[in-house]
Amino acid sequence: IFNDVFRMGHSDQTARDGLRSYHLLRSMQGDSGIPAPQPIESVAFLEIAVEPDDLASLRELLSALGMACVGRHHTLNAERWAAGDVNLVLNAESSFTGRTPGRDATAVTAIGLRVANAYEAFKRADKLGYDIVEPEEVGASHRMSALRNVDGSLSYIIDDSQLSRTWD
Repeated sequence: IFNDVFRMGHSDQTARDGLRSYHLLRSMQGDSGIPAPQPIESVAFLEIAVEPDDLASLRELLSALGMACVGRHHTLNAERWAAGDVNLVLNAESSFTGRTPGRDATAVTAIGLRVANAYEAFKRADKLGYDIVEPEEVGASHRMSALRNVDGSLSYIIDDSQLSRTWD
């Protein structure tokens, strides 16, 4: 941990990363009580915060790529675009683009990752000290928990039991 890259970053983040690495090493020895990793089976979706001025051109691009708008959120300015198993959520809510620190323009702000057992994945994440974000913390209308990534974006961890409800 004593290198120039770590010294340039926030000391809190470096300490969390060091502690996580320590717990990970212990888990590899098998005596830590940390649940086994849950391999990512697929990407369920990407969520893109869209500036209103970018929405029309992004819709055109997605249409040209063979995707179609297959649903709209019932209360938010958000759309689901799909082609086969590829799902994109375009979120044009005015409060959404600035939600991720440093991102005030069109950008990917969340990813949905499908695993075999989301509960075990979150138990592992908690033991390793990851920042778990509950839906109410981000004003979400869904019931999916996420991990906050280093850049402030979210990684939603979902399994088959949740996948069927994802688009309800």
